[in-house]
Amino acid sequence: MNIARIETIPYKIPYITPLAFATGRIDNVENVLIRLWTTDGVMGEAEAPSRPYIYGESQQSIITAINEWLFPSIKDLRIFDKEKIAQKMAWVVGNYTAKAAIDLAIHDAMGKYLQMSCHQLFGGMSNQLTVSHMIGYDSPEKMAEQALAMRQQYGINSFKVKTGKDYRKDIKACTEIRKCLPDATLYLDANHGWRADQAISVYHAIRELDFAFFEEPSPAADRIGRHRLNKEMAIPVCGDESCISLADVSREIFDGISSMICIKMARTGITESTKILHLCEGLSVPVYVGNQGDTQIGTLNSLHFGAAFKHACEKPAELTNFLEIRDDLQADALEIKEGKMRIPTDSIGMGIHIDEHKLNYYRQDR
Repeated sequence: MNIARIETIPYKIPYITPLAFATGRIDNVENVLIRLWTTDGVMGEAEAPSRPYIYGESQQSIITAINEWLFPSIKDLRIFDKEKIAQKMAWVVGNYTAKAAIDLAIHDAMGKYLQMSCHQLFGGMSNQLTVSHMIGYDSPEKMAEQALAMRQQYGINSFKVKTGKDYRKDIKACTEIRKCLPDATLYLDANHGWRADQAISVYHAIRELDFAFFEEPSPAADRIGRHRLNKEMAIPVCGDESCISLADVSREIFDGISSMICIKMARTGITESTKILHLCEGLSVPVYVGNQGDTQIGTLNSLHFGAAFKHACEKPAELTNFLEIRDDLQADALEIKEGKMRIPTDSIGMGIHIDEHKLNYYRQDR
Protein backbone atom coordinates (compact mmCIF):
# COMPACT_ATOMS: atom_id res chain seq x y z
CA MET A 1 0.00 0.00 0.00
CA ASN A 2 2.57 2.53 -1.14
CA ILE A 3 1.93 5.84 -2.88
CA ALA A 4 2.26 5.27 -6.63
CA ARG A 5 1.00 8.43 -8.34
CA ILE A 6 -1.12 11.54 -7.92
CA GLU A 7 -3.38 13.22 -10.47
CA THR A 8 -4.32 16.91 -10.11
CA ILE A 9 -7.42 18.17 -11.93
CA PRO A 10 -8.44 21.87 -11.75
CA TYR A 11 -12.15 22.58 -12.02
CA LYS A 12 -14.48 25.56 -11.80
CA ILE A 13 -18.16 25.76 -10.81
CA PRO A 14 -20.05 29.07 -10.30
CA TYR A 15 -21.86 30.05 -7.14
CA ILE A 16 -25.62 30.60 -7.34
CA THR A 17 -25.07 33.94 -5.61
CA PRO A 18 -21.53 35.23 -4.96
CA LEU A 19 -20.44 34.69 -1.38
CA ALA A 20 -19.58 38.07 0.16
CA PHE A 21 -17.49 38.67 3.28
CA ALA A 22 -15.46 41.48 4.84
CA THR A 23 -12.34 41.12 2.68
CA GLY A 24 -13.93 40.27 -0.67
CA ARG A 25 -16.26 37.84 -2.40
CA ILE A 26 -16.20 34.49 -4.20
CA ASP A 27 -17.96 34.09 -7.56
CA ASN A 28 -16.78 30.58 -8.42
CA VAL A 29 -15.48 27.44 -6.81
CA GLU A 30 -11.98 27.06 -8.24
CA ASN A 31 -10.61 23.90 -6.68
CA VAL A 32 -8.21 21.13 -7.60
CA LEU A 33 -9.41 17.53 -7.41
CA ILE A 34 -6.68 15.23 -6.08
CA ARG A 35 -6.57 11.54 -6.98
CA LEU A 36 -3.92 9.48 -5.20
CA TRP A 37 -3.27 5.88 -6.31
CA THR A 38 -1.51 3.21 -4.29
CA THR A 39 0.55 0.29 -5.57
CA ASP A 40 -2.43 -1.94 -4.68
CA GLY A 41 -4.71 -0.01 -7.03
CA VAL A 42 -6.68 1.82 -4.32
CA MET A 43 -7.56 5.41 -5.16
CA GLY A 44 -8.08 8.12 -2.54
CA GLU A 45 -9.71 11.43 -3.46
CA ALA A 46 -9.89 14.93 -2.02
CA GLU A 47 -9.93 18.54 -3.17
CA ALA A 48 -7.77 21.60 -2.55
CA PRO A 49 -9.48 25.01 -2.60
CA SER A 50 -7.52 27.89 -4.14
CA ARG A 51 -7.51 30.82 -1.71
CA PRO A 52 -4.89 33.39 -2.82
CA TYR A 53 -6.32 35.98 -0.40
CA ILE A 54 -6.00 33.64 2.63
CA TYR A 55 -3.29 31.07 1.96
CA GLY A 56 -1.60 32.54 -1.12
CA GLU A 57 -2.54 29.51 -3.23
CA SER A 58 -4.04 29.39 -6.73
CA GLN A 59 -5.08 26.38 -8.79
CA GLN A 60 -1.79 26.53 -10.68
CA SER A 61 0.33 26.88 -7.55
CA ILE A 62 -1.45 23.89 -5.96
CA ILE A 63 -0.82 21.77 -9.04
CA THR A 64 2.81 22.85 -9.23
CA ALA A 65 3.43 22.24 -5.52
CA ILE A 66 1.96 18.73 -5.68
CA ASN A 67 3.48 17.61 -8.96
CA GLU A 68 6.94 19.12 -8.59
CA TRP A 69 7.63 19.14 -4.83
CA LEU A 70 5.21 17.18 -2.65
CA PHE A 71 4.57 14.03 -4.65
CA PRO A 72 8.28 13.39 -5.41
CA SER A 73 8.93 13.71 -1.66
CA ILE A 74 6.41 11.03 -0.67
CA LYS A 75 6.42 8.66 -3.65
CA ASP A 76 6.72 4.98 -2.60
CA LEU A 77 5.94 5.69 1.08
CA ARG A 78 3.30 3.51 2.78
CA ILE A 79 0.01 5.35 3.16
CA PHE A 80 -0.24 4.23 6.80
CA ASP A 81 3.05 5.99 7.62
CA LYS A 82 1.21 9.31 7.75
CA GLU A 83 3.56 10.95 10.27
CA LYS A 84 6.51 10.18 8.00
CA ILE A 85 4.55 11.53 5.02
CA ALA A 86 3.81 14.77 6.88
CA GLN A 87 7.48 15.19 7.75
CA LYS A 88 8.57 14.53 4.18
CA MET A 89 6.25 17.30 2.97
CA ALA A 90 7.24 19.75 5.70
CA TRP A 91 10.25 21.10 3.80
CA VAL A 92 7.85 22.89 1.43
CA VAL A 93 6.90 26.18 3.07
CA GLY A 94 3.21 27.17 3.07
CA ASN A 95 1.06 25.41 0.43
CA TYR A 96 -1.40 24.47 3.15
CA THR A 97 -4.31 23.29 1.02
CA ALA A 98 -2.05 21.30 -1.31
CA LYS A 99 -0.57 19.38 1.64
CA ALA A 100 -3.97 18.98 3.29
CA ALA A 101 -5.54 17.57 0.12
CA ILE A 102 -2.83 14.89 -0.10
CA ASP A 103 -3.39 14.01 3.56
CA LEU A 104 -7.16 13.81 3.04
CA ALA A 105 -6.78 11.61 -0.05
CA ILE A 106 -4.45 9.31 1.90
CA HIS A 107 -7.04 8.86 4.65
CA ASP A 108 -9.74 8.21 2.05
CA ALA A 109 -7.50 5.50 0.60
CA MET A 110 -6.92 4.04 4.08
CA GLY A 111 -10.65 3.72 4.65
CA LYS A 112 -11.20 2.13 1.26
CA TYR A 113 -8.37 -0.35 1.77
CA LEU A 114 -9.73 -1.36 5.20
CA GLN A 115 -13.34 -1.26 3.93
CA MET A 116 -14.19 1.12 6.77
CA SER A 117 -15.97 4.44 6.97
CA CYS A 118 -13.41 7.11 7.84
CA HIS A 119 -15.39 8.37 10.83
CA GLN A 120 -15.03 4.89 12.36
CA LEU A 121 -11.35 4.76 11.44
CA PHE A 122 -10.71 8.11 13.13
CA GLY A 123 -12.67 7.55 16.33
CA GLY A 124 -16.28 6.52 15.76
CA MET A 125 -17.87 8.82 18.35
CA SER A 126 -20.98 9.50 16.27
CA ASN A 127 -22.38 9.09 12.78
CA GLN A 128 -23.85 12.58 12.47
CA LEU A 129 -23.27 16.26 13.13
CA THR A 130 -25.52 19.16 13.96
CA VAL A 131 -25.34 21.62 11.07
CA SER A 132 -24.60 25.35 11.12
CA HIS A 133 -25.19 27.65 8.14
CA MET A 134 -23.08 30.64 7.15
CA ILE A 135 -25.07 33.76 6.21
CA GLY A 136 -23.17 35.76 3.59
CA TYR A 137 -22.79 39.53 3.81
CA ASP A 138 -25.90 41.33 2.50
CA SER A 139 -28.52 43.81 3.65
CA PRO A 140 -29.75 43.09 7.21
CA GLU A 141 -33.20 42.21 5.90
CA LYS A 142 -31.93 39.74 3.29
CA MET A 143 -29.58 38.12 5.80
CA ALA A 144 -32.48 37.56 8.18
CA GLU A 145 -34.61 36.16 5.35
CA GLN A 146 -31.85 33.73 4.40
CA ALA A 147 -31.52 32.44 7.95
CA LEU A 148 -35.25 31.95 8.29
CA ALA A 149 -35.43 30.10 4.95
CA MET A 150 -32.64 27.72 5.98
CA ARG A 151 -34.44 26.87 9.19
CA GLN A 152 -37.73 26.29 7.43
CA GLN A 153 -36.24 24.09 4.70
CA TYR A 154 -33.56 22.17 6.60
CA GLY A 155 -34.36 22.57 10.28
CA ILE A 156 -31.04 24.37 10.87
CA ASN A 157 -30.90 26.33 14.11
CA SER A 158 -27.26 27.51 14.21
CA PHE A 159 -25.94 30.37 12.08
CA LYS A 160 -22.69 32.19 11.42
CA VAL A 161 -23.34 35.84 10.58
CA LYS A 162 -20.78 37.33 8.19
CA THR A 163 -19.82 40.85 9.28
CA GLY A 164 -16.77 43.10 9.26
CA LYS A 165 -17.49 45.89 6.76
CA ASP A 166 -19.70 48.57 8.32
CA TYR A 167 -19.99 47.78 12.02
CA ARG A 168 -23.17 49.86 12.42
CA LYS A 169 -24.84 47.91 9.62
CA ASP A 170 -23.49 44.70 11.16
CA ILE A 171 -25.22 45.52 14.44
CA LYS A 172 -28.49 45.95 12.57
CA ALA A 173 -28.04 42.62 10.76
CA CYS A 174 -27.40 40.78 14.02
CA THR A 175 -30.49 42.41 15.54
CA GLU A 176 -32.71 41.49 12.56
CA ILE A 177 -31.58 37.87 12.53
CA ARG A 178 -32.10 37.49 16.28
CA LYS A 179 -35.58 38.98 15.92
CA CYS A 180 -36.48 36.33 13.30
CA LEU A 181 -34.84 33.46 15.20
CA PRO A 182 -35.12 34.12 18.93
CA ASP A 183 -33.97 30.63 19.98
CA ALA A 184 -31.21 29.99 17.40
CA THR A 185 -27.50 29.66 18.13
CA LEU A 186 -25.84 32.70 16.56
CA TYR A 187 -22.19 33.70 16.21
CA LEU A 188 -20.47 36.20 13.96
CA ASP A 189 -17.36 36.28 11.80
CA ALA A 190 -15.79 39.63 10.93
CA ASN A 191 -12.77 38.19 9.07
CA HIS A 192 -10.49 40.72 10.83
CA GLY A 193 -12.66 43.49 9.37
CA TRP A 194 -13.13 45.63 12.48
CA ARG A 195 -10.63 47.52 14.57
CA ALA A 196 -10.51 46.32 18.17
CA ASP A 197 -12.44 49.38 19.39
CA GLN A 198 -15.17 48.75 16.80
CA ALA A 199 -15.42 45.09 17.83
CA ILE A 200 -15.84 46.20 21.44
CA SER A 201 -18.62 48.58 20.36
CA VAL A 202 -20.39 45.77 18.50
CA TYR A 203 -20.09 43.46 21.48
CA HIS A 204 -21.72 45.94 23.84
CA ALA A 205 -24.42 46.82 21.27
CA ILE A 206 -25.52 43.20 20.77
CA ARG A 207 -24.67 41.83 24.20
CA GLU A 208 -28.32 41.16 25.00
CA LEU A 209 -28.77 39.24 21.73
CA ASP A 210 -26.93 36.22 23.21
CA PHE A 211 -24.33 35.59 20.50
CA ALA A 212 -22.27 32.50 21.35
CA PHE A 213 -18.86 33.83 20.22
CA PHE A 214 -17.06 36.24 17.89
CA GLU A 215 -14.77 34.81 15.20
CA GLU A 216 -11.75 36.89 14.15
CA PRO A 217 -13.44 40.19 15.12
CA SER A 218 -10.24 42.22 14.70
CA PRO A 219 -6.76 41.59 13.25
CA ALA A 220 -4.92 38.99 15.31
CA ALA A 221 -1.70 40.85 14.48
CA ASP A 222 -2.95 43.70 16.69
CA ARG A 223 -1.99 41.86 19.87
CA ILE A 224 -2.68 44.82 22.18
CA GLY A 225 -6.11 45.38 20.65
CA ARG A 226 -7.02 41.70 20.87
CA HIS A 227 -6.02 41.54 24.54
CA ARG A 228 -8.18 44.59 25.24
CA LEU A 229 -11.07 43.03 23.32
CA ASN A 230 -10.78 39.73 25.21
CA LYS A 231 -10.87 41.53 28.55
CA GLU A 232 -14.07 43.35 27.55
CA MET A 233 -15.93 40.30 26.27
CA ALA A 234 -17.63 37.62 28.32
CA ILE A 235 -17.81 35.22 25.35
CA PRO A 236 -15.04 33.38 23.46
CA VAL A 237 -13.01 34.93 20.64
CA CYS A 238 -12.50 32.25 18.00
CA GLY A 239 -9.36 31.97 15.88
CA ASP A 240 -9.68 31.03 12.21
CA GLU A 241 -7.37 32.69 9.65
CA SER A 242 -4.86 33.27 12.45
CA CYS A 243 -4.80 29.54 13.25
CA ILE A 244 -3.72 27.77 10.08
CA SER A 245 -1.29 25.34 11.72
CA LEU A 246 -0.73 23.54 15.01
CA ALA A 247 2.00 26.03 15.91
CA ASP A 248 -0.36 28.96 15.21
CA VAL A 249 -3.06 27.45 17.41
CA SER A 250 -0.62 26.93 20.29
CA ARG A 251 0.62 30.51 20.02
CA GLU A 252 -2.84 32.09 19.81
CA ILE A 253 -4.13 30.13 22.80
CA PHE A 254 -1.14 30.64 25.08
CA ASP A 255 -0.79 34.32 24.11
CA GLY A 256 -4.42 34.87 25.14
CA ILE A 257 -5.46 35.95 21.63
CA SER A 258 -8.00 33.18 20.93
CA SER A 259 -10.10 31.22 23.42
CA MET A 260 -11.80 29.02 20.81
CA ILE A 261 -10.52 27.46 17.58
CA CYS A 262 -12.05 26.80 14.16
CA ILE A 263 -10.64 23.63 12.58
CA LYS A 264 -10.76 23.29 8.79
CA MET A 265 -9.89 20.09 6.95
CA ALA A 266 -8.95 22.03 3.81
CA ARG A 267 -5.92 23.59 5.49
CA THR A 268 -4.75 21.04 8.09
CA GLY A 269 -6.06 17.74 6.70
CA ILE A 270 -6.77 14.91 9.11
CA THR A 271 -3.29 14.44 10.59
CA GLU A 272 -2.69 17.99 11.78
CA SER A 273 -6.36 18.67 12.53
CA THR A 274 -6.32 15.73 14.95
CA LYS A 275 -3.31 17.18 16.75
CA ILE A 276 -5.03 20.58 16.98
CA LEU A 277 -8.20 18.95 18.28
CA HIS A 278 -6.39 17.01 21.02
CA LEU A 279 -4.39 20.08 22.04
CA CYS A 280 -7.60 22.06 22.46
CA GLU A 281 -9.37 19.24 24.27
CA GLY A 282 -6.50 18.93 26.75
CA LEU A 283 -6.63 22.68 27.42
CA SER A 284 -10.47 22.75 27.60
CA VAL A 285 -10.54 25.12 24.60
CA PRO A 286 -13.74 24.68 22.56
CA VAL A 287 -13.54 23.99 18.83
CA TYR A 288 -15.88 23.76 15.91
CA VAL A 289 -15.47 22.38 12.39
CA GLY A 290 -15.59 25.19 9.82
CA ASN A 291 -15.77 25.24 6.03
CA GLN A 292 -13.43 26.65 3.40
CA GLY A 293 -15.98 27.23 0.67
CA ASP A 294 -16.40 23.46 0.53
CA THR A 295 -18.19 21.50 -2.14
CA GLN A 296 -19.75 18.21 -1.08
CA ILE A 297 -16.29 16.62 -1.34
CA GLY A 298 -14.85 18.92 1.32
CA THR A 299 -18.06 18.66 3.32
CA LEU A 300 -17.65 14.89 3.53
CA ASN A 301 -14.15 15.36 4.96
CA SER A 302 -15.52 17.68 7.64
CA LEU A 303 -18.44 15.36 8.39
CA HIS A 304 -16.25 12.29 8.92
CA PHE A 305 -13.69 14.14 11.03
CA GLY A 306 -16.23 16.01 13.16
CA ALA A 307 -18.37 12.95 13.84
CA ALA A 308 -15.35 10.87 14.87
CA PHE A 309 -14.42 12.82 18.02
CA LYS A 310 -16.38 13.86 21.09
CA HIS A 311 -14.71 17.26 21.35
CA ALA A 312 -15.31 17.99 17.65
CA CYS A 313 -19.00 17.11 17.58
CA GLU A 314 -20.03 19.13 20.63
CA LYS A 315 -20.62 22.25 18.50
CA PRO A 316 -22.55 22.60 15.21
CA ALA A 317 -20.35 22.24 12.12
CA GLU A 318 -20.48 24.40 9.00
CA LEU A 319 -21.64 21.91 6.37
CA THR A 320 -23.91 23.88 4.05
CA ASN A 321 -21.67 25.81 1.66
CA PHE A 322 -22.38 23.33 -1.16
CA LEU A 323 -26.00 24.52 -1.16
CA GLU A 324 -24.78 27.87 -2.52
CA ILE A 325 -22.98 26.28 -5.51
CA ARG A 326 -24.73 25.67 -8.82
CA ASP A 327 -23.51 22.10 -9.20
CA ASP A 328 -21.22 19.55 -7.59
CA LEU A 329 -18.87 16.73 -8.61
CA GLN A 330 -20.21 14.43 -5.88
CA ALA A 331 -22.62 11.92 -7.42
CA ASP A 332 -24.48 10.99 -4.22
CA ALA A 333 -26.03 14.17 -2.88
CA LEU A 334 -25.69 14.92 0.83
CA GLU A 335 -28.84 15.49 2.84
CA ILE A 336 -29.67 17.74 5.77
CA LYS A 337 -32.69 16.70 7.80
CA GLU A 338 -33.92 18.27 11.02
CA GLY A 339 -30.74 20.31 11.23
CA LYS A 340 -28.42 17.28 11.07
CA MET A 341 -26.23 15.58 8.50
CA ARG A 342 -25.72 11.83 8.82
CA ILE A 343 -23.06 9.54 7.40
CA PRO A 344 -24.67 6.77 5.30
CA THR A 345 -24.40 3.33 6.89
CA ASP A 346 -22.73 1.92 3.75
CA SER A 347 -20.09 4.66 3.55
CA ILE A 348 -16.56 3.45 2.76
CA GLY A 349 -13.61 5.81 3.14
CA MET A 350 -14.85 9.38 2.97
CA GLY A 351 -17.84 8.34 0.86
CA ILE A 352 -16.68 10.37 -2.15
CA HIS A 353 -18.14 9.28 -5.49
CA ILE A 354 -17.24 11.54 -8.41
CA ASP A 355 -19.63 12.03 -11.32
CA GLU A 356 -17.17 11.62 -14.19
CA HIS A 357 -19.42 13.39 -16.71
CA LYS A 358 -19.57 16.47 -14.52
CA LEU A 359 -15.85 16.34 -13.90
CA ASN A 360 -15.20 16.31 -17.64
CA TYR A 361 -17.55 19.25 -18.08
CA TYR A 362 -16.13 21.48 -15.30
CA ARG A 363 -12.43 20.61 -15.48
CA GLN A 364 -10.19 23.44 -16.68
CA ASP A 365 -7.23 21.53 -18.10
CA ARG A 366 -8.76 20.44 -21.41
